[in-house]
Amino acid sequence: MEPLLQALSAADACLTLDELEAATGLAYRQMCRLLRATLLAGWVKRADEGCYCLTPEGRDALANGTPLPPELVPATRHAARADTMMARLWTAMRTAERFCRADLIQLAAKDEDDARRLDGAARIYMSRLRSAGYLVRLQGTVRVNPTTRGQTRWRLAWDTGPLPPRPQHGAGQRVFDPNRSRVYSPDALVGPA
Repeated sequence: MEPLLQALSAADACLTLDELEAATGLAYRQMCRLLRATLLAGWVKRADEGCYCLTPEGRDALANGTPLPPELVPATRHAARADTMMARLWTAMRTAERFCRADLIQLAAKDEDDARRLDGAARIYMSRLRSAGYLVRLQGTVRVNPTTRGQTRWRLAWDTGPLPPRPQHGAGQRVFDPNRSRVYSPDALVGPA
């Protein structure tokens, strides 16, 4: 919600949906859900056909950090998917202070077959999170078995909340964080606020 209100606050005139999407860095659907919620709260108004601006109430809400009323907070359709591989890996990362890929698999796997599937998923997911700045590489490696050189150790740079950040397909190395309703990418590695 905050990126949307800030974008509208910084604008001298009303902004269109395309301008809002570019200014907030939010995924289009997420931006539309937040826009709808802020319209219902009276924080944003439609100034013209397809053009939106901040109301005085919206400026007050932004200045005071007022949260949206709970009944207006847009639900994420991914909140119910607590048992996905990505969700289990994210929970394992949040649980372990320092970890290697084998640690995550041990924490997140349901059984031996699941552990094999998780290994490939963990490689990809960790790579995308690292590219978006969520993971910090630690010194040294951990030898998991005698036949390997060792696995890299990591820690979370940002624990943004319970919902797993989701890599965006076809969007380079961008990751959407549903906890912050924001997209992070390697070219904007400033971290969640």
